[in-house]
Amino acid sequence: MFMDAFFSRSIARGWTSDEILYADLGINSGGGIYTIDTSHVQVEKTVFNRNRADTYGGGLFCFKTDFFANINNQFLENMGRRGGAFYMSVVILSIAINCSFAQNTATKHGGGIYSIASIQFYMSNCMIVGNHADEYSAGINIQTSDER
Repeated sequence: MFMDAFFSRSIARGWTSDEILYADLGINSGGGIYTIDTSHVQVEKTVFNRNRADTYGGGLFCFKTDFFANINNQFLENMGRRGGAFYMSVVILSIAINCSFAQNTATKHGGGIYSIASIQFYMSNCMIVGNHADEYSAGINIQTSDER
């Protein structure tokens, strides 16, 4: 669990950023946090500010997870190709409570959030404002399959 953290100006390109160590998996994702093949991930009271990923999830990347909790977090001015702030794929249950997604940018889809092939996604009391996507879905982009 991550709690009361601050990730700022990190860039995911397969090496150590200012905040976190990334395995060089060739996908260049998760500017602030990168998580894969986990059963339970919980991120609380964390600020993701001006992080960048060349591919997926400028602020946060979550792939193949049973349960993901996103609680009381702020995603501000992050940038990624898909999911400027947050990218999730193949997540069984994801919740977002009291989060803000503001001024994030995707060079393709989902300026705030990009979700693909995930089962359940619940949001409560979240603010999604001022995000941008070059192609479509400036706020949230949800897809059921990986058709690019």
